[in-house]
Amino acid sequence: MPDARLPRPGDVVTVAVTRSAPHHLIADSALAGGPFTVRRTRSGDAWAARERALLGGADDHGHSHGGASPAGPVVLGLPSVRR
Repeated sequence: MPDARLPRPGDVVTVAVTRSAPHHLIADSALAGGPFTVRRTRSGDAWAARERALLGGADDHGHSHGGASPAGPVVLGLPSVRR
């Protein structure tokens, strides 16, 4: 999968939900060629910039190239419905 299609924390992903459970959803339809789109967001850009700063040159997905591991949690913002 091209790097541009890989979701980052903070990005919005549109998929078809195939199964559900009381506390999570399963959307593995993309593995079988189902719908899968990634909308890049400013939050994802901020996460990528923070990872680059912490890891000293990591790519947009936090894959380190010899840097230290990140110090601290990644906070995912939940989208809200505008009315």
